Amino acid sequence: FGSSEAQATTLSVGFSCLACARQMSDVGVADVRATLQYTVDDGQRHHFVAYETTAEERLAQGVPEDMFKGSVSGVDTIVHDGRGLHMTLDAHSFELVHQKTSLSTDDFYNHPEKITDVYYAEMAEMFKRVTGAAHVHVFHHQVRASRHNADGNGFNTSVQPYALGVHSDSSRHAAETAFLRFAGNAVDAQFCKGRFVYINAWRNITTDPIENNHLAVCDETSVVAPDDYVGSDLFMPGARLMQYGLSDHNAAKHRWYYFPKMQMEEVLLFKQFDSDTTLPGRMTFHTAFVDPTARPDAPERQSIECRAFLFFPDFEPNTCPALPSDAAAESVDPVESDAEVEAAVQKTLGLIDTMSSWPGFARTWLMTTSAKKDGLREIAQTLVNDASNHQGFKKFSPEKKAMIVSLLMKGGWEVKLAARLKQMKSANKDVGQSSRETALRSLSLVVVGGLLGFVCARFRS
Repeated sequence: FGSSEAQATTLSVGFSCLACARQMSDVGVADVRATLQYTVDDGQRHHFVAYETTAEERLAQGVPEDMFKGSVSGVDTIVHDGRGLHMTLDAHSFELVHQKTSLSTDDFYNHPEKITDVYYAEMAEMFKRVTGAAHVHVFHHQVRASRHNADGNGFNTSVQPYALGVHSDSSRHAAETAFLRFAGNAVDAQFCKGRFVYINAWRNITTDPIENNHLAVCDETSVVAPDDYVGSDLFMPGARLMQYGLSDHNAAKHRWYYFPKMQMEEVLLFKQFDSDTTLPGRMTFHTAFVDPTARPDAPERQSIECRAFLFFPDFEPNTCPALPSDAAAESVDPVESDAEVEAAVQKTLGLIDTMSSWPGFARTWLMTTSAKKDGLREIAQTLVNDASNHQGFKKFSPEKKAMIVSLLMKGGWEVKLAARLKQMKSANKDVGQSSRETALRSLSLVVVGGLLGFVCARFRS
């Protein structure tokens, strides 16, 4: 590279290589040709066990022995630049909106109480403004970065890796199960009719525009149903959720989009499920993807996703699942207990001692829910409802479940749970400080050695 002619030739070749991967679009910046990881539809029931269990526990709870089942296949795909195309939630299942946040990057990492107290309120206001929902219940969030703190299995983490695999986060059954968990408890029953939407809001949490590991979303109107939907089970403590992978059988027909250089004041909304069956956009397959045209020194993608339920009680006809009878639950006399109910109460109380070893997303749910009004009771109701029968409570009638919850409240559930959560918060602070000190020592070694290591993240968005 000694001569200017050689340098010019090198630059020409370099730009030609970039042109092979990037195609300029009519609107926005550019389309990208990238590899997306599709689900292989091999006739098997795919699953992922998202927490650590013993062989005895798996046998008793009906959890598969293998942590994973299923495989993926890389498909060369054009991901279109969505800027300026005015994609909307109801027509395409996703939409880019502007909504500033008062939180800083540091807040998203080190001040979870600001996320649940301030950011959730900001998101609720935005959801109402954009969709016209009468009520919003924000219930979960997840921070993601390449420098995540997940262990080898993706457990025990407050910062998750990118999800480099095409998937949905929900299904009709999973969404309705969550709806019934909130209905009448965290959400007033007056809103739990008409229509509901399970939705995700995805944001860059740094001042650097996102240049790599973008989030790609698929226009659901380009997906062939039911051919392309591959059922997959996600096993979590006390729950078994059905999701979907996307088969590559009709991959050539799928229209994928991303929004290059997303700024901190932009939010990508995409549906997990919409109970309105008349709409073309009801669910969004999505994935992170590596941009082959990204510069080597592109800043790390750091993002947060925030999940919520939107309620439209005036929608007709009613597309929400029927609520269980409140009269039966209210008429329960806690004194009229039996041996099974007493055993269930003790078993649920025993879960408190195991919570510190739950996977990161489950601990996040505990902290988030406990911070809400009547949150400790909601945690008890969720565990007792036992939708996947992990505790063996599914056989109980609604009346018995109501009795169990009532006895838990009278038996010191809230005091014991609050004490355990306080211990967990204290432990998390100690771990966070230790992690920061370790990171600083590691950074010193990197500088001295002149090396820069990047941790590549594994599956789940």
